[in-house]
Amino acid sequence: SNVDYFPTGDIFLPPETRKVLIELALAEAGLGNRVEVAFYPEAYNTRGFQGVIGEIKRRHRGVRLHTLHGTDFGGMLVRQISDECGWIYPWCILRRDKVSATAIRRGAKGMTSPVVTDVLSQISQNRPVVTAGGRRFRNDNGVLTEGA
Repeated sequence: SNVDYFPTGDIFLPPETRKVLIELALAEAGLGNRVEVAFYPEAYNTRGFQGVIGEIKRRHRGVRLHTLHGTDFGGMLVRQISDECGWIYPWCILRRDKVSATAIRRGAKGMTSPVVTDVLSQISQNRPVVTAGGRRFRNDNGVLTEGA
C-alpha cells in the first residue's frame, strides 16, 4: 500500500525504485548535487507521511521546506499535512505540458524524462539488469538494487 503504480497500471512500483528514478531524473537535469531526495522508509512505514515530515524537521531544524504534490486525493492529504506543519509552504504549480501521471501509470511514453522512460521500459521488459545514467541495477520484479 501507499506506493505508486508500475507503468502497466496493475503492479505497484516500490519506493526504492521510485527513489532511483527521481535520482536519475535529477542527475539528467544537472540537479543531482543540488537536491536531496528525502527517503525515510522506517519513518514512513511506522508513522506514515507525518513521520516523514517529523524526520525532516528533526534532521533540518529551522530550515524551510516546500512540498510539491498532486491534486488527487493523496496530494490533498499531503497538502493538509504540509499546511498543519506551519513551516512548510506548498507551491501551487499549474501543469501546462499535458503530462499525466495517470497516463504514465497506464504505460504512456514520452511523459517522463528520457532516462526515466528508458528505465521504465527496461523494467517493463523484465530485464534482470537495468542500466541508466552510468549506473547498473539488479531488477527483482521492479525493485531496483544498485550494483548488479
